[in-house]
Amino acid sequence: MPQAYPSNNKNKKDWYQFVHSGEIGADVRPEIAQAWERCRAAGISPYLTATDKLTGEQLNKVLQRDKLLIEVAKPLIRHLHQFLAGAGFIVALCNRDGIMLHTEGDEDALAATHGNMVPGADWSEDGIGASSVGTTLYLDMPTQFWGFEHYCRMSQHWAGSGAPIHDPDGTLIGCLNIS
Repeated sequence: MPQAYPSNNKNKKDWYQFVHSGEIGADVRPEIAQAWERCRAAGISPYLTATDKLTGEQLNKVLQRDKLLIEVAKPLIRHLHQFLAGAGFIVALCNRDGIMLHTEGDEDALAATHGNMVPGADWSEDGIGASSVGTTLYLDMPTQFWGFEHYCRMSQHWAGSGAPIHDPDGTLIGCLNIS
């Protein structure tokens, strides 16, 4: 049976309690609580409104370095997007550092990210706090985040699922995300 999530209002109360007092509510899932604590310890503001973004030569270097990952993942991303088309989803590919490499999604969903889900955007835990990208990469395991489980306010109107991607040797090389 799938785990039931607390109501969004409960999540909101737990998030505000943590942000203002550092106390973790009893209903906060352990992986979320640990991610929030890592973010707080790293000095990440829960009120961030935008991701840092690589541009120009920096972005080109990353895209070139991760070219094979992008080429292999694009057909799957395209298939997932076609399957989910019209439902308000975004499918995103990030590298092992949490840098977004490629996105596909409904235009209204992409617009709702206010430019934060574009190639070059930093979705690592250190860059944007706990999310289904950064925490998936940190833990090297699938994660899901719902609303106020995200550490930063800018992501709290989304739900997301992330899955790590490994090379044939088992090395973590990226994350596939559906939000």
